[in-house]
Amino acid sequence: MREREAGEITVQSAWRALRRRIRVVLICLVLCPAAAIAFSLLQMKEYSATASLLFRDPQFDQQVFGSSYVESYKDPTREAATNVELVSLDEVADKTAKRVRRGFTGKSVLDAVEIKPEGQSDVVSLTATSRSPQLAAKLARAFAGEFVRFRRDADRAKIREAQALVRRDIRRSRGTPGSRRSLSERLDQLGVLASLQTGNAEVVQQPEVPREASSPKPVRNGGLGPILGGLFGVAIALLLDRLDRRLRDPSEIEELLERPILAALPESRALQNPGPGLAALPEHEQEAFRMLRANLRYFSLSREIRSVLVTSATSGDGKSTVAWGLGFAAASAGSRVLVIEADLRHPVLRARYGLRRAGGLTSVLTGELSLATAISHVALRPSTSTDRGPDYTMDVLPAGPLPPNPTDLIESQPMAEIVGQAESEYDLVVIDTPPTSVVSDAIPLVVMVGGVIVVARIGKTTRQTFLKLQSQLANIGAPVLGAVANSLDRGTEDEYGYGYGYGHRNGRAGEPALSRQPVVGR
Repeated sequence: MREREAGEITVQSAWRALRRRIRVVLICLVLCPAAAIAFSLLQMKEYSATASLLFRDPQFDQQVFGSSYVESYKDPTREAATNVELVSLDEVADKTAKRVRRGFTGKSVLDAVEIKPEGQSDVVSLTATSRSPQLAAKLARAFAGEFVRFRRDADRAKIREAQALVRRDIRRSRGTPGSRRSLSERLDQLGVLASLQTGNAEVVQQPEVPREASSPKPVRNGGLGPILGGLFGVAIALLLDRLDRRLRDPSEIEELLERPILAALPESRALQNPGPGLAALPEHEQEAFRMLRANLRYFSLSREIRSVLVTSATSGDGKSTVAWGLGFAAASAGSRVLVIEADLRHPVLRARYGLRRAGGLTSVLTGELSLATAISHVALRPSTSTDRGPDYTMDVLPAGPLPPNPTDLIESQPMAEIVGQAESEYDLVVIDTPPTSVVSDAIPLVVMVGGVIVVARIGKTTRQTFLKLQSQLANIGAPVLGAVANSLDRGTEDEYGYGYGYGHRNGRAGEPALSRQPVVGR
């Protein structure tokens, strides 16, 4: 089984995650531009001035001596990187700091000056930044000038060393006058070369005093804010969705359970107290239960299903509501239906739907009452307000008095006999059970029924508990028919189309419309 917990994120799941957390994205879209503009306005203005250095060999040595004095680099990329390293020398920064003064040090000069090559050309730009436009221009000018002087002095120092060697040779020379004359000519040539030296670098663009601040730029930052805010919001939304372990849409339920969604119930306050005949529910919400019944009928095409067990992973997922609603939908269609409340720990049907008859399932299991005596007959209204047919009834066997040993009663032989008798007397038997992942009461019933329906509440049921339930049901070979997604919000419900648009325009109430078929699988 491939699970989305394994880290798989599809475009569709990401889109749903963004829809669920659209507020996070919108907040980031608003806050990021506002924060960028506010931060820009609070920053001190800074000005930048740029000087450009050109590195080139004028080949004075070749002109003077007839051959190259210094071998030049051939690799443009390597030479550009070398030029940047030369400009970035600490000695140049220290000389610049002494010339500019104003509290500068070599380190602060390097921090204020950005040095970068202009592509693969022989040009290197020096951009000095300061809160004063005049100081920025002065710093760039001084830095460029000090570097040129540094390179020139370094090259001239090498030539002076060569001159000293020639003078020594002249003093020591005992050869012919021609030899002394040749050395003297070489000494003159070195003098000419020394006077021509530029250090192979020259300032080709002097910095100008900037008129506008280079930073901050509120307009630019404000324009980039929505882009960065959108990306940041999307990243946060997806991260929050991944960290949230709750089930968020029906597709997750299908993937984890490996069964189809049979119906989906909307998030509804009316479901909290709908009345025995679900009269308080709007028609489109009642339609969700009719959809569940219609989908069950498709399973009956391959095998007869006379009984279904409704369970969930945890309490509060809505299994009792689904069990009652399924019984209501089947009874409203004319079927003989019995709803059995097998939750002997926290029963709710008697109080929620006003069942008055005493006794219940435990009374039958202990032999105090017969099955016929313990059953309550609930009158249901017609399926629609325009339906003039007779009222329908649904039989309900509530839990009865709470026993000290619910598990023993559920897995007893009398319980199996009750289910068998009910299947022979009714068209459909719906059994409401405790949460299977919490207590084991429902496990003995799984082998007694024709199918199992799992209920999961969107936004409440976690993946871990749902996976635990799926594993339990798989281990005992439970005949799981599918799932009911409870508490879908309107956007998700419209997207999936569960429970809406059926049977009131193109067909009779209680039947799927001809234009759309019940959703049995995806």
